[in-house]
This record gives sequence, structure tokens and C-alpha cells, in this order.
Amino acid sequence: MLTEDYELSREDIQDLSNRDALAAFFAKLGYDTNTRLLQNTAAMGFSSELLKSAITHIERLASEDSGLLEVYLVELKSVTVTVTRALAQAFRNLSVLHPLLVLTDDYQRLDFVLVERYTASNVQESAIPGLPVPISRQVGVRPRVLTVNRLKPDDVELRVLRRFSYTESDSLAQYDKLLSAYDVADWSEPFFNNRALFSDYYLTQRLPESLQHPACQDQQSGCHCTQLSPLCHIRYQPPRSLPCLPLEPQPGRQRRAARQRKAG
Repeated sequence: MLTEDYELSREDIQDLSNRDALAAFFAKLGYDTNTRLLQNTAAMGFSSELLKSAITHIERLASEDSGLLEVYLVELKSVTVTVTRALAQAFRNLSVLHPLLVLTDDYQRLDFVLVERYTASNVQESAIPGLPVPISRQVGVRPRVLTVNRLKPDDVELRVLRRFSYTESDSLAQYDKLLSAYDVADWSEPFFNNRALFSDYYLTQRLPESLQHPACQDQQSGCHCTQLSPLCHIRYQPPRSLPCLPLEPQPGRQRRAARQRKAG
């Protein structure tokens, strides 16, 4: 377990080209990878013919709190939405409460999939008027997916993967942190984290426009806003000037001027 998020670099992601590299990656993030376990579809209890034909390799990379939170590497013939959903449903029936999956078919694209559990309530009509209405609760699962281009990870993907660092006191708290990381992936932008509509518009649209200034050329011409690069390399376009229209006198002013002329 770490005390703070691990500072991932692009090189750390680009090195994820094989099974051992992925295990070392999660070890860097603070997960216990000393109990790696090679699995197969029969041992996992997968009965779906789709999964049996799609999975070429499955392995447990890390396990926390006696299997409460586990990380699995699943190599597939092809990563598809259908297979991802089928895997999430298959893990619903396993003893591991919070599985985190890494799906790939060529190690160029990596899908980090958190299987999220949620409770759905079904309200039924009471047969006898006046009696309490019974409510049945069912546990469902849905996959939260972060797709990463291994060779070209962007700023948002790095930010989210840093949040995967195991820094919490137990697996339940770490699971909540993973959920928040996927929330960040949903609304984060390369230069900021924010969910306010007006602020998003200002930071993604207005701020880059305000940086289109002649002083923001490049470092060779004396640019002092290097921290905002590459935004300051956008060519400045001065605003169009509007024609000056003569102001028409208001009727009230005309009457006051006429009274003043008569009084004079």
C-alpha cells in the first residue's frame, strides 16, 4: 500500500507490452502481486460458450483482503463490447466482490474494466390494500471501461491511472477510490478537472481564445507563458472592429433643448 498516488509517466504505460510488465505495473501502484495465479475458464466457472471461445489467457495478477479486491488479466481473441459485458456478468457470480480486469488482444489497446455492483429496487403492488408494499432488491453489475492506447496514452488516461494507486486502508475504500477514478475519466479534460458547465466552456473555449495574443508566439521570440504551451502557439486574430453609428437624439432630450431655447 502506498501513502500517495504513484507518479506514473508515459513510459510506464508504454512498457505494458506483456503479462509480467502488467504485474509489475500493479506492484508499482501498491497492489499485492505475490499471489499471481494462472486460471482457465473451467476453473473460473465460466459456462458461456462466448467466453470459452473468446478467452485465450486469464490470470489473477493481484489480490487484496483475501480476494475482496482482485486484478485479473484477460487476453482475448478480440476485445468487443459483447465480450466485456459477458465478462462482467460472469464475475458477478464469483466470490471476488470487486474485480478489476485488464482486457487486451494485442497489448496495443488496453481496456481497464472495473466491474461495478449496484442495487436495483423493484416495487410490487400489494395484494391487500393498506398493507406495506414489498420491495425486492436485485444486485446488478455493469462494466466501467477505460480504454488506453499503450503507445500514446493521453493526459486524462495518465491522470485516471494514477488514481488506481492503492493508498486506502482497506479494499472497500480502495474500490470507492477506483469508482471516483472512472468518474474523473468521464468528465476530465487534458488541462483541468471540473464538472461545472460554465467553467468547462470557459476553460476549453474562452481561455484558449484569450491566449491568442501577439506576445504568445514561441519561446524563441520571448514568450513568457511556457506553462500554457501548446495553447500559446495559436495564431492571434484581432477582433473585428464594428462601424461607429451616429447616435440618434432621444425625444426627451429634444423637448428639453426646445424649452431651454424658448426660455433663453
